[in-house]
Amino acid sequence: MLFDITETGGYTGNTLAPQAALERVLARQFDGLDILKEICSAVLSQHIAAARYEGPLGVDMMLVKTAQGIMLHPCIEVNLRRTMGYVALDVARAEYDLPSVLRPLFGWS
Repeated sequence: MLFDITETGGYTGNTLAPQAALERVLARQFDGLDILKEICSAVLSQHIAAARYEGPLGVDMMLVKTAQGIMLHPCIEVNLRRTMGYVALDVARAEYDLPSVLRPLFGWS
């Protein structure tokens, strides 16, 4: 999933699109996406299986603009729960006419 953040790193929302479309966007900016997915899958499968965890899992990563170009921060955190990315994927799969960005409302009543 692609998500947006503020300049200080606060979560602001997810881009809604099929997973394949999101991966094409990332692949244009980061040419190691397929290898990264394989490495993450292998490493996390080994460690999570050893801990006997079964359930949803999300890894937050970030593409960062630097003087050398776009660089990958490969692991900000690993979430052993349903993340906003999962929610965005579920919403994107639904057959609704929705905006292309899911923005949560924090502090609404």
